[in-house]
Amino acid sequence: MPPNEDILILSVTKGTKMKLKINYKYNVPFIAGYNMSGTVIYIDKRLPKIIPGTKISIEKYLAIHEELEQRLEDMMGLSYAEAHAIATAAELAAVKHDGYSVSEIKAYNEFYKSWNKTCRQSFDSLPADLDLNPYIESKEHQLLKKMKDVQPELPITKK
Repeated sequence: MPPNEDILILSVTKGTKMKLKINYKYNVPFIAGYNMSGTVIYIDKRLPKIIPGTKISIEKYLAIHEELEQRLEDMMGLSYAEAHAIATAAELAAVKHDGYSVSEIKAYNEFYKSWNKTCRQSFDSLPADLDLNPYIESKEHQLLKKMKDVQPELPITKK
């Protein structure tokens, strides 16, 4: 992606980030997510604050990803898959923009691959207002069933 596009994507996420609350009190099967109103970003409580072996802050880049993804779905009407692809590109562009080395970026990507499996396999507490559209649109039926078993009051419907 050319540098000008990286900057454009990054600028979309600036300005409102301070209005969002970051919450680390729960498990989140997709590593991170947001509440139904888009005012809280949930990051799985088991994740370290810094990616091991790097100086990369998890919170900063997950906040960029989750905020942009939620806004693209809610304000632009994009599907979760479309919004996730754009948010993932913006997240990675932000990491690159901040000047991390190739080895740190590789560690960043590997970290998320391994944690994605961990977060999906076990969880004991979920946010009651977690936006489930990403799970529903991804057709994660088994995962949704497991989430409902852990927290029966979860509304497994699209908003």
